[in-house]
Amino acid sequence: MYLARRADSEMVALCRAGTFAFVLTARQMGKSSLMVRTAEQLYEEDIRSVIIDLTRIGKQVTADQWYVGLLVVLQEQLELSTDAAEWWSRHREQGPVQRLTRFLEEVVLAEVQQRVVVFVDEIDTTLGMGFTDDFYAAIRYLYNTRASNPELARLSFVLVGVATPGDLIQDEKRTPFNLGQRVELTDFTLEEAAPLAEGLAESAADGQRTLEWVLEWTGGHPYLTQRLCQALVDEQQRTGGGAWTRQGVWQVVERTFFAEKSFQDNNLVFVRDMLTRRAPDPERVLRTYQDIRRGRRVLDEERALVKAHLKLSGVVRREGEVLRVRNAIYERVFTVAWARSLLPVDWQVVRRVSLTTLGLVIVVVSVLLPAFVLLSIELRETQSARQQAESARLATTQELDEARKVGEAARAALQQAVEKAQKIQTEAQRLQQETKRLQEDASHAKREADRFRKDAQRLQEEASQAQENKILAEQETTRARLQVDQQRREAASYVFLNQADATLRAASSDLSLSTALFMEAARIHASSEAMDLLVRALVQLRGARTRLAHGGNVLAVAFSPDGRWVLSAGEDKTARLWDASTGSQRLVLRHADAVTAVAFSPDGQSVATASDDGTARLWSTATGQPLGKPRPHAGSVNAVAFSPDGQSVATASDDGTARLWSTATGQPLARPLKHLRRVTAVAFSPDGKLLATASTDNTVRLWNTATGESQSVPLLHQLPVNAVAFSPDGKFMATACDDKTTRLWEVATREPSVVLLPGQILTHDKAVTSVAFSPDGRSVATASGDKTARLWEVDTGRQLVLLPHGQSVNAVAFSPDGQSVAAASDDKHAWLWRVTPSSPPVLPPRDKAVTALAFGPDGQTVVMASEDNAARLWRVDKGELLHEPLRHDARLRAVAFSPDGQGVATASEDKTARLWETATGRQRARLLHDDAINAVTFSPDGQSVATASDDSTARLWSTATGQLLAGPFPHEGPVTAVAFSPDGKLLATASHYTVRLWSTATGEPLGRPLRHDTLVTALAFSPDGQRLATASDDNAVRVWDMATGSQRSLLSHPNTVNAVAFSPDGRSVATGSEDDSARLWDVATGHRLSRLPHEGRVLAVAFSPDGRSLITASEDGTTRSWPVRLEDWFVLACSLLPRNVKPEEWPVDVGEVVPYRKTCPDLP
Repeated sequence: MYLARRADSEMVALCRAGTFAFVLTARQMGKSSLMVRTAEQLYEEDIRSVIIDLTRIGKQVTADQWYVGLLVVLQEQLELSTDAAEWWSRHREQGPVQRLTRFLEEVVLAEVQQRVVVFVDEIDTTLGMGFTDDFYAAIRYLYNTRASNPELARLSFVLVGVATPGDLIQDEKRTPFNLGQRVELTDFTLEEAAPLAEGLAESAADGQRTLEWVLEWTGGHPYLTQRLCQALVDEQQRTGGGAWTRQGVWQVVERTFFAEKSFQDNNLVFVRDMLTRRAPDPERVLRTYQDIRRGRRVLDEERALVKAHLKLSGVVRREGEVLRVRNAIYERVFTVAWARSLLPVDWQVVRRVSLTTLGLVIVVVSVLLPAFVLLSIELRETQSARQQAESARLATTQELDEARKVGEAARAALQQAVEKAQKIQTEAQRLQQETKRLQEDASHAKREADRFRKDAQRLQEEASQAQENKILAEQETTRARLQVDQQRREAASYVFLNQADATLRAASSDLSLSTALFMEAARIHASSEAMDLLVRALVQLRGARTRLAHGGNVLAVAFSPDGRWVLSAGEDKTARLWDASTGSQRLVLRHADAVTAVAFSPDGQSVATASDDGTARLWSTATGQPLGKPRPHAGSVNAVAFSPDGQSVATASDDGTARLWSTATGQPLARPLKHLRRVTAVAFSPDGKLLATASTDNTVRLWNTATGESQSVPLLHQLPVNAVAFSPDGKFMATACDDKTTRLWEVATREPSVVLLPGQILTHDKAVTSVAFSPDGRSVATASGDKTARLWEVDTGRQLVLLPHGQSVNAVAFSPDGQSVAAASDDKHAWLWRVTPSSPPVLPPRDKAVTALAFGPDGQTVVMASEDNAARLWRVDKGELLHEPLRHDARLRAVAFSPDGQGVATASEDKTARLWETATGRQRARLLHDDAINAVTFSPDGQSVATASDDSTARLWSTATGQLLAGPFPHEGPVTAVAFSPDGKLLATASHYTVRLWSTATGEPLGRPLRHDTLVTALAFSPDGQRLATASDDNAVRVWDMATGSQRSLLSHPNTVNAVAFSPDGRSVATGSEDDSARLWDVATGHRLSRLPHEGRVLAVAFSPDGRSLITASEDGTTRSWPVRLEDWFVLACSLLPRNVKPEEWPVDVGEVVPYRKTCPDLP
């Protein structure tokens, strides 16, 4: 039965007028019923309504998932033709708020011509979620924009839940949520509740009187009123009683609300929790409630948090200007004593009460003691008289007893004679019955023995059950304790997450501090949210860079000696001085043509620039003014460098010469130093005695700076040399060349030390344009026309870090502390990168997407296929390409390693799969299909290989001979994936909607196909063979139980899943998707562990054999290595962080659960 109140008509009127409204009050006040009733009435008036229950979307979701959930409900209830999830993904370049408002304006209002009212129920679930401030800000934006976009007047919102308007936007820097009209839900009046009277009694008068008694207890509270009425009806049906009396109603109230288990009533539980566990300040809430309960005058104040919370709990309501306890039931349940029992003890009050009580006792004793003495004397005299009377009565009684004894003796003698006669008479009967009795006794004894045995067995069973119950109780206690501890840890984790998020949002955003806080959140409770935020922060921290913009290609870059400034130069005819920490521009130095090179003086007081205008110039870093006259050449000046003592400057020119100039006078210091062609670079040795020059005549020459004489023969290269640099100790020299190599030379012997040859990972894919040593001399940075800058380890030649750019990279420079690298690029920017040489290497990006990859069993070798029709084998530990690529005639779709690592299989759109030797790259066999081959895999014993093709078949081949062993295994469409079970007995194949299992021994199908709704894209068996994971175009991976064929779990992405793999221990699953991410999942629970981002579709995933690394390949051209174990994420994070969280930065709310500690023990 629905009881209408004033709020019903008020709500309909507001919705009809398009007014934004909110119903924010305690639970069980009829909010949801009002919302549904209003929606029904609006439907009759041709006003469309949507009811969004936020509990359906949940709290353990990301912002994207939450907003997509909202849009899907809008799509379903408004029957929109637009696919909400697909629309959301298509506009992912925009923020969630912009996408939400655009969807409402461009989709909802475009497809729905009527008014639309959106009811958002259970809004209190958004409190503490972090990102929902933007949602309410978006609602305010839609309301405020009505003035400029009248079409938005057709859209209105009604917010429903247990919260206050001030709770909705929690960021104190934002304007509070202050729009919309409140709809008050009041308690039932007698008139509004009148329909209930009909069910309480047969006569209207009795029903009305009973209802009045009910309201005396409930005060019209909707839930309590209907609960008590239902209890009365149930009692009447049970007892068949007549009309109710006031006493009878009271008894039902007593049993319903005040009995032992009545406190389990969900309404009373809600009120109790709101007053205690969920209170913002429990002590203040309880003390304020005590004052109200005692009848004291407590004024209602709208902005008082405690009083607002008391009203939200429902225990009190406003009457006039003051607060009163809502009804008699709450007065009886939530007493002053109850509230006092939950408050901390105030010993000062106890002491005062105790002293007062002791004083009263002393006064009472002093007044009553004399009267008590007189009363005692009178009592003793009365007692003496009573004792004399009692002695006389006892004497008389003794005489009567003597007479009675004589009579009894006579009667006993007579009785004895009679009994003796009876005994003689009955003796014979007794003897006859004795045998029968003995038999019965024996039978009874047997029955008793059986009963004792059964009792003993029952007692033993009861003892066993009691022991089991004890163990279960102990386990339950332990489980409850662990659950409480888990809840405390989860709460502490969210405190760290919130503080980290606040740190990122602050004006002085500190990514390092936020990352450390994310680490602590994940260490306490590794939720998917904590791991996502940690991974995202580490990706940002690992690739942190600053952009310095020019008006044309940037050709040169240099750090000041103190590391505070960066100088960049380019084709826009300027050199620009920047603050290295903020990226803000300080000075602009202008030439008449492109500026090709820059250098700081050793003291940092001046800079030198070289230009295509044929001059080199010196400038003051303080004022930006020129110092002296230009240093002229007969052609473009390509390079400039200061000597270590700052007394001279070296320049290199297209006129085929390098020159030395005095920094003081601007005069030449020696004759020109000549090459056969243009000179591209100059560099001083650390002691200033040598000058190295590089040239397009394919040589590098060394000159004595004092005499200008050439030192030894030129250092020969195959192609023009673009750059030269000395190591900090002066022992080595590095040269960068058009032949894609960087070479290291020993200065003393002029002999090559390390040569990085083409085909090895240490080369670039195009000409190397620049080279620089790190300050400690342990690494070298190079720049190249292949759009990358790279860091290499000097001792081993191992690639350490790769820095991708959008265009060719023309120059690189290390900061003085070695923690940053500056790079100049044809993308019209100079970039400042934070570099961490200890971080894991990432395989080089390619111009074409990486379509497939696999780890070798040694864990150090990876095979990758890309869209350039080739697969490449890399040594991950050394960063080396093993040999020439393994080429096909069309794009590759799959690769696989043999179990022993000695062979590789590749599958291509050229209708072939090919087998290769890992060590040499020699082709061993070609396996032919009639159409493109989508998948290839080796059997566990390595004796056979399976292929899957667009020709609708899978086939089994001998790895030794390349001959067909079994098949074809037919499908009704292209076969997209194939996998062997770990024991090699089963072969799984996938096609459009099905996955089929085949016996590898007989080639026969086994069991029923496993079905998907769309195309199946990938397969993987768990290492124990008990599960099969299948990926599909329906945005999900299904994990199947191989024993039963039933689905165990569903792992969902927002878009198509392209790849799936089990970890070697079978505990995790990795997936790659077109939503630009790979994800890690817990196999046992189906919970997502982490999200690993890319900038394009993820096409392949592979675990390392030890399970500690995951490699992902993406359409963005990169292949990335990620830690899998939590502790490895922490090791990576600590290698990137500069310091720990300080004690004053530690969240104050978690001190008891998580005391302060160093997140990274080795950091300050």
